[in-house]
Amino acid sequence: LSTAAGKGGYELTHAFGASQLMVENGCTSPELEQLQESMAASVSKLLDAPTAGDLEVQACALLGWSGREDLVPTGYLEVLESSQLDDGGWPQVAGEEPGDPHATVWGLRCQLELEHGADLEPNRWVADPQG
Repeated sequence: LSTAAGKGGYELTHAFGASQLMVENGCTSPELEQLQESMAASVSKLLDAPTAGDLEVQACALLGWSGREDLVPTGYLEVLESSQLDDGGWPQVAGEEPGDPHATVWGLRCQLELEHGADLEPNRWVADPQG
């Protein structure tokens, strides 16, 4: 995970998401906690752009999922909303068209986290096989 995270971009967001899956499944350690903290800080830097595409909305949603909404920049909801396209979606690449299904799902999750994160019940993204 550390090697992938060091590459930045999608490798970083995917490593961060994978680390959260590990936490959800009880695979924790002090080293993983440190790595998650470092990755969360790096993921938040992806939100410095004035517009949002797939990478940025994914970063936002992952921060919310991991309980790190505190690292989402103040006012990011406005960036998110201004980046939403007329077709209702978000683009693969910030500032471009058309809307992309993958980016749109992440955009919706980001919006949900930003608008209602404090009210959401903690959820698991992987079903518990024990029920």
